[in-house]
Amino acid sequence: MNRDDQRAELEGLGFSIVSETADELVGVRSRWCWDGLATKLTAVVFVRSLPILCASEIRGDAARLLAASKDLDPSRLPQGLQKNRAAIAVYLAETVQPDARQICTSPQPTRLAGLFYP
Repeated sequence: MNRDDQRAELEGLGFSIVSETADELVGVRSRWCWDGLATKLTAVVFVRSLPILCASEIRGDAARLLAASKDLDPSRLPQGLQKNRAAIAVYLAETVQPDARQICTSPQPTRLAGLFYP
């Protein structure tokens, strides 16, 4: 999938593109989830292209992307007050190592008012 297709797909899903580099595309979308007790959910998606995906790459991204998603959150509500943030990492890799595949298919740890999904 080329970069133009990635951008079009994200924008079609309601994401605003906020950053683009040679190997990463970042989009943000905020919505009120009325069925979730009127919680505002901000989803920040990071689309990365890389030749080999390994577990250390994902672990490093978890901290980096959660911190970046906090900075990119447009909501003025204080954290934890009916507000949640999800950092979603989409990896476009030619090779996925078994340890990375296991992380991606396992349940992710719950964090207070923040989620990371590889």
